[in-house]
Order: sequence, then structure tokens, then C-alpha cells
Amino acid sequence: MMFAGIGMVGVGVIGLIAGAVVATEGAGRVQFYGEGGYLHDRRSDDGMKNGGIGLAIAAGVVCAAGIPVWIVGARKVPIKKPEGEPSPQAPEPVKPTALVRIGPAAATLEAQF
Repeated sequence: MMFAGIGMVGVGVIGLIAGAVVATEGAGRVQFYGEGGYLHDRRSDDGMKNGGIGLAIAAGVVCAAGIPVWIVGARKVPIKKPEGEPSPQAPEPVKPTALVRIGPAAATLEAQF
């Protein structure tokens, strides 16, 4: 879980920066020229600006959600037993077996895993 949280925070920060750049670039993207070739007006590309804002918001949510995942994952550390305590005996694992029976009227296969 810790690595997932770190990944979420990293992707969120990168997406937040990318969304801010896209929104900023869309702010003065469309240019209108007047007679004689001079720049008359600059207007924002609303689709690009809104897309950048949406990307920044979504990335911010992913980043904010990644922080608690990171913290909870860091607290889930495996517990190590002290050297002096013997571990309890594990039961003997079942050995896989297969049995084939062939008779005059039928054949059967039994397997145990």
C-alpha cells in the first residue's frame, strides 16, 4: 500500500503541474488581428483552458487521496518474531496423489491435491 500511495502522490503532482500548464497556455491562445496586420485582441481557448483546469483538479484529488494511502501503508510493517521464540509446528502438507481405476464397465480417475 505504501508504494501505491507514493505512486498516487507522484502521478497527482505531475498531473497538477501539467493541468496548470495546459490551462495557462489556453488562456491567451486565440489571437485576432485587425486591419494592417496588428494584433487586435487575444482570447482564451475555452476548451483547452477548461480541460487544463479539470486535469489539475482530478490530479489534485489523486494526490490528496494518495497521502493517506501512503501513511497507512507505512504503518503496516510486517511483525518479526524475536529470535528466542520457536515457531509453532506447521501441519504436514498433503501430498498430491492420483488413483486410476479401470474396470470391465468403467474407468475412474481420483486426484487429491
